[in-house]
Order: sequence, then C-alpha cells, then structure tokens
Amino acid sequence: MECHASPTAGTSCWYGIPAGIVPSSGKVLDSPQLADTGLALQVCILEKLKSFGHEPLVVDSSQLLRNPRSVLSQLCGRLDLAFEEEMLSWPAGPKPEDGVWASHWYASSHRTTGFLPYSPGHAPLPECLQPLLQECLPYYAELRRHAIEAEQEDVP
Repeated sequence: MECHASPTAGTSCWYGIPAGIVPSSGKVLDSPQLADTGLALQVCILEKLKSFGHEPLVVDSSQLLRNPRSVLSQLCGRLDLAFEEEMLSWPAGPKPEDGVWASHWYASSHRTTGFLPYSPGHAPLPECLQPLLQECLPYYAELRRHAIEAEQEDVP
C-alpha cells in the first residue's frame, strides 16, 4: 500500500475499533476488505509522519466517547488551539462537510446532538467477517499505542 504525506502534512489520525468498523463495513459492502476499514492506511500515514519527525496525534473513537472533553481538550492543547464547550454538541441533521459517504455511513450521526456514551458491546460478528477482524487487529494495536488517552471522568 502506498500512502502519501509530505513533511508539512498534518499530524493526526482518527480511527475506530475493529469490533465496530468491521460489522459496520459488512452492512454496506458486499465483501469488505482491510483497505475498506482505513486502518492499514492510517498506520501507513502514521509511520510516514513519524519518519518526517512529527509526533502524530491519534484519536481512538472509544477513548473519545469515554470522555470527549478530556480527549478534545488534550487534542486542542497539542494543536495549540483553545478548547470550546461548543465542541461537545451540535445540531442534529446532515452537515455540508459530510461529503459523498454521508448517505451510507452517517444516518445515526445525523440523529445525534452530542457524543453518545461509550458502549463496548457489539453485535455478534458474522463468521464470514472474522478473518477481516483478525487482519485488522495488528493495525489497531499500532494506532492504539499512539492514541490520546481519555482521563477518568469525575463521578459525583
């Protein structure tokens, strides 16, 4: 796989956990492959950015959902941007920046107005998708090593 990044490229990668990506891909693609998950490409970009001396900013969707304020605050801090509370909510519905995949992937996102709580449970994976899940795991592990960690939320 060839990936392209320049020495002046951005330094962030965003990804989801394979147990969520693989079944989601299986719902909209007849025979999803590793390339369809984007994980291998994200690792390629990560390695390319590291070769340029960048410290990539990696966001794991499960960490983001565990504590959105924490992950976004850390991300903003590392980008030298101010964190704003408005980052934690949005109006429901499609957005102009959704792009061509919106009708395939974003139906549930369009119904939200903020981050939903993290839920580690996933529906059982069909047997035909098990090999793809196993193929994804090493790429996920590499991205996970670099991910911003959510701080424990204070519970009153």
